[in-house]
Amino acid sequence: TSQPRIAIVSMGSSVPVIDSTLKQLKSEQACLIGVRLFRPWSATKFCEVLPSSVTRIAVLDRTREGGSQGEPLYLDVCTSLQVEDRTGIFVAGGRYGLGSKDFTPRMVQAVLNNMQRRNNSDIQRPFTVGIHDDVTRLSLSMPGRTLVTLPEDKVTQCVFWGFGSDGTVGANKEAIKMIGNYHEKMSVQAYFEYDSKKSSGWTISHLRFSPTIDIQAPFNVEEGQAHYVACHNESYVQAHKFDVVKYLKRRGIFFLNTGIATIKDEEERLKALEQLVSPKILRKIALKQIQFYVMDAQGLARQYGLAGRINMICTIAFFRLSKVIPLDDAVALLKASIVKTYSYKGEDVVQKNLDLLDTVVNDPDCLYAINVPSKWRTMGTEDNAKRYQNRHVALMDDEKVVKFMNDIGDPVSRLEGDNIPISKFLENNLLGGVMITGTTKFEKRNPNPSGKIPLWEPNNCTQCNQCVFVCPHAAIRPFIVTKDEGEAAPHIELFDSVKGQGAELAGKRYALQVSILDCTGCNACVEACPEQPKALEMVQSDDNLMKKGEENWNYAMTLPERGDLVEKTTVRGSQFQTPLMEFSGACSGCGETPYFKLLTQLFGERMVIANATGCSTIWGGSFPANPYTVSKKTGRGPAWANSLFEDNAEYGLGMFTAMKQRRDRLVGLVMDYVHHFDLADDEAKAKQEEQELISLLKDWLDIRNEKSDRCTLLFDKMKPLFQALLPDNANGGTPLLTQIWSERDMFPKLSQWIVGGDGWAYDIGFGGLDHVEAFETNDVNVLVVDTEMYSNTGGQQSKATPAGASVKFAMGGKRQKKKSIGEMFMTYEHVYVASVALSNQSQVLQAMVEADKHSGPSILIAYAPCIQQGVRPQGLNDMVDECKFAVDSGYWPLYRYDPELAKESKNPFILDSKKLRKDVTSFLQRESRFINLRKKDPKIAETLWEHMNNDVHHRMEHLQQLAHGYKAFDHEDDASVLTLFASETGTAQRVAEDFAAACTLSAGATAMDDLEVDDIDGKTCVFFISTCGQGAMPHNGKEFLKQLDARKEPFKEGTRFLMFGLGDSSYYFFVKAAKDVEQRLVELGATKILAAMGTGDDSAEGGMEEGLHDWLDNVWPALEVTPPTEIPHIEPIKVSYSDKAVIRPEDDQRALNQFYH
Repeated sequence: TSQPRIAIVSMGSSVPVIDSTLKQLKSEQACLIGVRLFRPWSATKFCEVLPSSVTRIAVLDRTREGGSQGEPLYLDVCTSLQVEDRTGIFVAGGRYGLGSKDFTPRMVQAVLNNMQRRNNSDIQRPFTVGIHDDVTRLSLSMPGRTLVTLPEDKVTQCVFWGFGSDGTVGANKEAIKMIGNYHEKMSVQAYFEYDSKKSSGWTISHLRFSPTIDIQAPFNVEEGQAHYVACHNESYVQAHKFDVVKYLKRRGIFFLNTGIATIKDEEERLKALEQLVSPKILRKIALKQIQFYVMDAQGLARQYGLAGRINMICTIAFFRLSKVIPLDDAVALLKASIVKTYSYKGEDVVQKNLDLLDTVVNDPDCLYAINVPSKWRTMGTEDNAKRYQNRHVALMDDEKVVKFMNDIGDPVSRLEGDNIPISKFLENNLLGGVMITGTTKFEKRNPNPSGKIPLWEPNNCTQCNQCVFVCPHAAIRPFIVTKDEGEAAPHIELFDSVKGQGAELAGKRYALQVSILDCTGCNACVEACPEQPKALEMVQSDDNLMKKGEENWNYAMTLPERGDLVEKTTVRGSQFQTPLMEFSGACSGCGETPYFKLLTQLFGERMVIANATGCSTIWGGSFPANPYTVSKKTGRGPAWANSLFEDNAEYGLGMFTAMKQRRDRLVGLVMDYVHHFDLADDEAKAKQEEQELISLLKDWLDIRNEKSDRCTLLFDKMKPLFQALLPDNANGGTPLLTQIWSERDMFPKLSQWIVGGDGWAYDIGFGGLDHVEAFETNDVNVLVVDTEMYSNTGGQQSKATPAGASVKFAMGGKRQKKKSIGEMFMTYEHVYVASVALSNQSQVLQAMVEADKHSGPSILIAYAPCIQQGVRPQGLNDMVDECKFAVDSGYWPLYRYDPELAKESKNPFILDSKKLRKDVTSFLQRESRFINLRKKDPKIAETLWEHMNNDVHHRMEHLQQLAHGYKAFDHEDDASVLTLFASETGTAQRVAEDFAAACTLSAGATAMDDLEVDDIDGKTCVFFISTCGQGAMPHNGKEFLKQLDARKEPFKEGTRFLMFGLGDSSYYFFVKAAKDVEQRLVELGATKILAAMGTGDDSAEGGMEEGLHDWLDNVWPALEVTPPTEIPHIEPIKVSYSDKAVIRPEDDQRALNQFYH
């Protein structure tokens, strides 16, 4: 129009939306002024293009300036009108795009409706558009119907619902390229939405095509506009999931990937669909006269050996049904794409995909059209929908959580979060970024595309809990139950329990349960099981197994927590502790989350986490799904907050400094209160509660710096006393008590952790990290989960990326070596440093415990296999084996640097992986990031691989030199006693290390597999061997035993040994592994120094220590060694306590061992 009264001023992607909307409305009253250059701003030129007829201006900003009188563009427009003396114009400023929402034609229409009101006073100013703001009431009401700005006969719009990592997004990107290149005039457009889950979450692909017009629609496909909608995951059509057909127009095409397509009988197929699909969706299908097709893409993929890879199947179904381009041409293009995309995986994979494509195109039984019955038009009533009630409702026992899930959690999970009123956030106390804890346990997403779950065989299980240790999602857990509790399970046939091993579980039973709806089917638990045959087996689930498994899990979650019965600083004991990080949105088989889970099991009730933005943010804090939770027994859990990528170390240091200042203040207040009480007269001391409180406060002052749970337990005893005394204090008592109570959250000895990935620690945040670690007074712990690339942003190189890896920004192979961040921090000498991997669970746990106890900064560098690395052949299903390969080949060395040892005149450096068991090339050939370079440029790859091999051997020699003995020996080989161990859970290793520390003739303890059998020839050896499985040797002793069994040559004269076996005498194979080694040593001519083997029996009344001390009483004279005065972890630590101490003399001895060791 030439005489508009209203001008809309905006910039960026909103401009074409406004333009197309005004054209569609054919508005005579409004015009658009699009800003292309914001700075420098020209008031003169703006007023030149502003029509003289305009009396009202709406200015749209996509930003919010806190504390300002208006947003930047709005202020520029107002200033320009004043400077150029354009009076009489009413200007209203508004914001769009809040919450990252699309700017759509409906929003333009809402702005226009606001500006067209009769009087200026009626116009909302300022305003927001796109949200429901019922608090400030600034939001504009949206028109009821979708405004169509794209001609339906010229533009084809499609929507694809996918499952994270199923290949849907990648296939759609490839399809959009094919269609766009089909002929030169074809205009294409694609937008992709992703769940915050790293994988196994939803994805939505929005595609548009037009052979005749140029598409200008920078927003997603809107409701009722799509010609074709595909749902590639059948769980999405259930009632508690998504409204997948809302995008479809009348008579559109709906494609569903479902196992129901295998049902041949049409009536049975319809009945199955009515059981699966939400009644509301069925009703929409019928009312909109939608063409409905089903296919079992998962089954076809499995049939051709491509389980889980449904992308190609669904793509050809799309071309077959949509007819966007001729089917024959589409097939030819897809075959060319298959050869190009999968050739690096081998001819076999290429041929499987080609054969599968031909089957989908030609087999009429692959794709079924559903004859929609008329009765579906009346489905979707309230009564019929009740049976689809959300599965998690029964798990909620807190009104606050129920309200949050109803108001916020459920709408967001159904992708209806854009419609949540602002008032709901206020009602749920979510201001300031606060999140409800533990909400992931209510999602029950069933993120398992393979459909396989672990099934427990209790007769093969030794209760080592290693399977639980590595589970990335905390979906498999051990339970300590009574016989009655086991028999009361809903489905007892799937709730097996066996007699609990160890004295601490006397009278109890051991059960292992899997959260069926949270398991991702990653296979990590099966890989980690050390037994032969395995105690876990992956089996295909079905509806019956899923239902029973879900009910059994829900029952198990109601059982009492009994983790306090066992020592949590062992591998086995740690996994009886409830994980306070569970069911995260991490990838299936993620190598990061087991470390975080373990941290919460060890320190979760007293830990504070500063998290660097990255993968750990996405799976750890994507609103409203929060995997960090609290103990249902105590109500305590980790405090977690996320920082910017570049300053997380400083962020965490700030937390520590603030807490230190607050705790020092609390200590001062407590000292003053205790001092005033001591000086008071007897009459003032008459209250029994105050006397008890003073006694406990004195105990707290004595132990306040002890890094354990004791301070927390003391506060639990103080709490009722405070609550009894505070009312009196309000009536004229001392204000000190009130001040102490206000600082009560500082009574526990908090453990500060700063966590993040290698991109943060090695690169962008390294300066801050170095500053934090440089000062000995910074008592903070750092965990770096090292994926060796920027895994959260797509796999770009970082300084953690090794030479020879082909990753983004280094596709030709990275030339520089990986930064040795661990050795860099060791040069400070006061920093605790450890390099850990999940293949050695006891070392991971020991490093975490030592880091927490260390007085000063620490850093743990944890190897984390990642989906971006392209692990072969089974991806992250091989996560545990990948860690083992990395360690055995020397690619990832295991070590610990403990400054506390230096204070005892001991070598602070301990090398935990002392031997190269595999060539590093065998590791490199397992990952696409290395293989791809070899295919692309074999010469460069060969050179870089050779350098890698040399670097690994050089590094191992260097680390072995650092690990040489520290006692009065010129060299470790001069020690006359070799201390060897074979340990599965870490107990035998700990005992061996403590023995070696006490024995003046031993340089240190070594895993048996780190030596050759020839190395003990002519030596005096002391063995500490545990037994696992069905009498099997632990993993770090198997190779040694194999060599021993194969040896035919007798040992030299002077070969002597002592043997100590660890186990449980209630177990049939008690100390069998130790007996096997002893028998074979004797057969080969070695001499037993003591006639009887020493045994540590967990079932003995005095536990393992009883047999150990009896044996040691004979060992020291036999070796002619002066008995030590004290051996840590072997002799009980003597403690003293007051009448009001945490543990009184009459308390249970097990509690004494737990809290004072």
